[in-house]
Amino acid sequence: MNQCTPSLWQRRFVQPIVQQFRQGLSAERIAFTFAAAGTAGMFPLLGFTTFLCGFVAVRWRLNQALMQFLCLCMYPLHLATLLPFYRLGESLFQQPRIDLSIQIILKAFFGDFPHFFQNYGMTGVRGVIVWALISVPLGMLIYFIARIPLRAWSGRVRLERAAKQNDPQPCSTP
Repeated sequence: MNQCTPSLWQRRFVQPIVQQFRQGLSAERIAFTFAAAGTAGMFPLLGFTTFLCGFVAVRWRLNQALMQFLCLCMYPLHLATLLPFYRLGESLFQQPRIDLSIQIILKAFFGDFPHFFQNYGMTGVRGVIVWALISVPLGMLIYFIARIPLRAWSGRVRLERAAKQNDPQPCSTP
């Protein structure tokens, strides 16, 4: 690979964040965006994370593109945490375990929607309550962990920018 050609990781993850630093966003603001996207991206109802991330970005004036990108990156974790949120909700509210197999859920959803909502609606509500209980501590944890490397990265980007102004290179990668 040519040294001037950035890798997929650099194009899809590194360069968008470096661009945010170059536009003047602080490491703390980007860490807050990571935390907001990390928690909103795990909202335990399918189909709501994009809207929730958009709402959060508008509400706290976060970078919408970065927020949606991070939310998209959270999708595998979002899918992996759906069942644990629902099961924790059942335990928290001392409810019997409901069968959550995909075949049964789809059959109920497309066969008899009112019956589906009656059976599975409260499971979703309980999962949302569990998510609400852990989202603030989780967001704080993500913020404080992300802030450390982002501060170092921000400083490095500033140094590279200053060096580039003094000695421009024909091809450099962040």
